[in-house]
Amino acid sequence: MKKFFFRLQKLHQLLSKRNLDGLLVPYADEYQNEYTPSYAKRLAWLSGFTGSAGMSVINSEGASALFVDGRYTLQAKNEVDSRLYEIQSLSLKEIGVWIGANFTKGKKIGFDARLHSISEIQYIKSVCQKQLVVLKSCEKNFIDKIWINQPKIPTRKMFFHGIQFAGHTAEFKRKKVAKILRGKKCSFFILTSPDSIAWLLNIRGSDVKHTPLCLCFAAINSEGEVTLFIDPKKIDRKKRIILGDGVKFMRPENFDIFLKKIANSKQKVLVDKNKTPFSVYQTLILAKANLSFGEDPCLLPKACKNEIEISGARSAHLRDGVSLVKFLSWLYKAVGKKNITELTATKKLKKLREKNQFFKGLSFETISAVGGHAAIVHYRPSKASDEVIKCGNIFLIDSGAQYLDGTTDVTRTIFVRGGSSKPSNDQKNNFTKVLKGHIAIASATFPFGTKGYQLDPKARKYLKQSGLDYDHGTGHGVGSYLGVHEGPQSISKAKNNVNILPGMILSNEPGYYKADKYGIRIENLVTVLENREKKELFFETLTLAPIDRRLINKQMLNVKEINWLNDYHDRVYLSLKDSLDKDQLSWLKRETEPV
Repeated sequence: MKKFFFRLQKLHQLLSKRNLDGLLVPYADEYQNEYTPSYAKRLAWLSGFTGSAGMSVINSEGASALFVDGRYTLQAKNEVDSRLYEIQSLSLKEIGVWIGANFTKGKKIGFDARLHSISEIQYIKSVCQKQLVVLKSCEKNFIDKIWINQPKIPTRKMFFHGIQFAGHTAEFKRKKVAKILRGKKCSFFILTSPDSIAWLLNIRGSDVKHTPLCLCFAAINSEGEVTLFIDPKKIDRKKRIILGDGVKFMRPENFDIFLKKIANSKQKVLVDKNKTPFSVYQTLILAKANLSFGEDPCLLPKACKNEIEISGARSAHLRDGVSLVKFLSWLYKAVGKKNITELTATKKLKKLREKNQFFKGLSFETISAVGGHAAIVHYRPSKASDEVIKCGNIFLIDSGAQYLDGTTDVTRTIFVRGGSSKPSNDQKNNFTKVLKGHIAIASATFPFGTKGYQLDPKARKYLKQSGLDYDHGTGHGVGSYLGVHEGPQSISKAKNNVNILPGMILSNEPGYYKADKYGIRIENLVTVLENREKKELFFETLTLAPIDRRLINKQMLNVKEINWLNDYHDRVYLSLKDSLDKDQLSWLKRETEPV
């Protein structure tokens, strides 16, 4: 922990020289990516916190604060020195309250405008103004100034995502987005999210771990013409030709010049406040641009997968399911006979997936957690924390893969049996409550116009009857060989006003976590389908892997729930049986027997 003390001390000294009393240090990079490249992991370098969401407010005259969401509360307490940082709940409101309580009139807080969205800075600025605290944009990033041996910005080559996987050409997508722009009476949209650019142009990259992104910015006009701001090292002449006449290329350093040019034209420019860096907004405002604020027009078309993408997702989940069954059957035999640890399990599952057709990598770092570790929602095993998976414990594994034809994300919670060990009544009852919530979402039918927050109570109902809950969303969107967490759709308590629409892929992952004891989560991916006769929507479960029957209290399930579980297990068995050897098939047959 000493190195983090010295790093913070060095930052305090730099802030003092620049006449600043505080600094915002977000997890985010210039592209607001969920997973950031190594050079942008400033928050982790400064504080030691390695989660994928958070922000620190540095206070040069007292304790600083680290804001993390419910998934990372326990992790932050384990990773961060509590003498240096107070752990707080991540929300703009909480950040504002803390600033108000810790910074007095006339104090100055700096921030890097590239690393915050417009909406984020506008909110924090409004709070500071009420407190007469100054929020000041800084030209240089102070962490970069003191970070010795900071990794370099990646310049890996971009590559194309084939039409056989994408389903639609880039030209088709450009025309679709252009039509949306014309409908909004806008001439330009500024694209600062690499996943939107990847979807729009059917390109992918290797700049970010776990998500196949090429770091770049772009702009699209109402005629569907795109200007792509990309490092020339990433794209050769042949690839430029393939992208066609509708795509022009400029160096990233010319992005500001381009923004000023379109601002001076007085044509209306659409900007997404929740996605666009504040630095872009600053440039446009100074040039007196004609701005319109609205959602990224790529988000919904990207979220609503076409038939080719849905078919690819089904195929990817079939192959992924085979790997999961091979892994679980191996684990069942190996635990107790060999010294299997959390890291051993992680490596084994990855090796099995690597053999699959179209495998390109993991979609996130595997959560492999036994016993009390499973109560840490986003626990990742390390050499220091690695534990042996022993009989009589609950083991949770949350993992996923990137395939050319789809992205997977699945969680299974199992009771590691051996000898006379049996799950406790507490474990079985809580597992069954989670399962009932999972089934309620999986079997839901709902009208057009339904929002995710209207479905969310179905997942929590049975836990809440016992005064229990979980501090994370029930479902997030998932991309097609893109981000494992994708918007704009979600299923959660938060009042997200995006409708759940046909073609969307979401996770279904209720859970329960008993601190220091065990954690439970059951996660499948689902896609939204339409029943045209009834004019309603329903979910098709994509994930294929058995749910541990040893953890189920059958007396708590009703007939419909039992039928759903038995039907699901029948489908798992029939879908995977031809891809398994004799021992694996025998294991799967036992695991999918009727409840």
